[in-house]
Amino acid sequence: MLEKLTYKQKFYLAIAGFLISLVLVYSIAIKGTLAIKKECKELKYKIMQVENAPVKVASLEREIAKLEGLMSNVNSELSVNEKLLEVTARFAERNRLVLKEFPETHTYTKQDYSIYTDAITLEGGFINLLRLLYLIETEKSYGRVSSVDFYSYLDKRKKTYNLNMIIYVQNIQHISDKAPH
Repeated sequence: MLEKLTYKQKFYLAIAGFLISLVLVYSIAIKGTLAIKKECKELKYKIMQVENAPVKVASLEREIAKLEGLMSNVNSELSVNEKLLEVTARFAERNRLVLKEFPETHTYTKQDYSIYTDAITLEGGFINLLRLLYLIETEKSYGRVSSVDFYSYLDKRKKTYNLNMIIYVQNIQHISDKAPH
């Protein structure tokens, strides 16, 4: 039968046979090997995560202890919100800043914790705004500064640009704690 075929037909037949054999080799040997290799890679990743778990747990425990330490620093006489307002107003008065807005504390409760967010809006010079931010963030324990937003606007009456800063300060409190916010 092969003797009746031309060289061109034999060549095409050889190529087709080669392609069929490639598909068979892939489906029988290579496909299974690639699946096992992928599974091995996933298992190695899971083992690595399990090995790092004690380090992550210790890190999270330190973070919880730090946050609980911040929560325990709350003075029973004044709430954090009132102390933050007092310090901000005093600093603004001494450093030519204008306390523009101090809205009511936003409260979010989930599981056993409540998250209190205070937003403070001030207007003034950049350096003095940064000094207040530094004071709130590092020197006093009024909570964690979660975000700061600087923006300027044009005062149309005075025809000057004014710089404003909004500081978002968050406190976390365990619901069973009786310390006031």
